Amino acid sequence: MEIKPNAENAPLEELQVAMEASPTKRGFIRLAVMRSLLLGVERSLLCQQFCCTDRVVRLWITVYN
Repeated sequence: MEIKPNAENAPLEELQVAMEASPTKRGFIRLAVMRSLLLGVERSLLCQQFCCTDRVVRLWITVYN
């Protein structure tokens, strides 16, 4: 079973504001990945785009949820 971010944690608008306010590039990328997943972008594409592994993305999702 594929783990997915919980859309009830934050609306897309709040994620956008958090991305813009992120003090680090890494934080921005984590939030951008969560927002993209909520918008329906495939995880494998995000891993390629942001040069991270599926395991890292799963960890980010777990922490986000």
